Amino acid sequence: LLDSECYAENSSQLQQNPNPTFATDIVAFEAKIQELGADQICCILSTTSCFAPRGSDDLSTLGKLCQTYGIPHVVNNAYGMQSSYFCHQINQAARVGRIDAFIQSTDKNLLVPVGGAIVAGFQNDTVETVARLYPGRASGSQSLDVLMTLLSLGLTGYQTLMKQRKEMHNMLLEGMTQLASAHNERILPCRNPISIAMSLHTFQTSSCRLEMIGSMLQKRGVSGCRVTSSSEAEDILPCRHITQKGVELRTIDDALPVTSFHLHRAARFTPANED
Repeated sequence: LLDSECYAENSSQLQQNPNPTFATDIVAFEAKIQELGADQICCILSTTSCFAPRGSDDLSTLGKLCQTYGIPHVVNNAYGMQSSYFCHQINQAARVGRIDAFIQSTDKNLLVPVGGAIVAGFQNDTVETVARLYPGRASGSQSLDVLMTLLSLGLTGYQTLMKQRKEMHNMLLEGMTQLASAHNERILPCRNPISIAMSLHTFQTSSCRLEMIGSMLQKRGVSGCRVTSSSEAEDILPCRHITQKGVELRTIDDALPVTSFHLHRAARFTPANED
């Protein structure tokens, strides 16, 4: 549930507020809880690592809401382990509210092949309960990969990689800002430490399709990015679905295509298969 400000019905609304806030709609969350009843809700699933121009969910406020109504709170922290900002948000939410579990991908954070995940929580009982669901169905190879990587890096090595990732993000942001300015585009404002979004207004009248930009970038070895066309729409489950991957702009403004770059590894830019 995103703030209603995200849903501009036409381009004039976006012109009135060119920098809409992509925020968690806490009022709508609480209204839905009261409508359905807390005992009918399995959990609230929030996300930290979203594609720009959306920032992370308001974990602290959602945590308080879950604590008030006694609803489990699960956090999708797929890319967030490598970000000190997201780690702080999780710790803060656990202090002031409720977080039952937060899950992060090993390949996106620990330089290992695709296929592993870390389920973490602030209560041992919760994590142990999840662990008991997996015997005989999960592979131990991912754990071995993580162990070897951490032993090789050490604490200092991993902290150094986190620092370098921040520096790379700032360098990419500076370069994309210059690129956007050169083509009369703009970087969409967002407090997102792992993803950057740039508008593609001036390319709408180009002879090539906007999707071609994504293909050209991929062909030239630029990974971790995607282009969202304003003409695309997805019907899932069976309604228009807003994912954490940055396709929010499809429902915000039909005249605003965007490209989104996502830094998803501590030191490498090789994309995971699922990306």
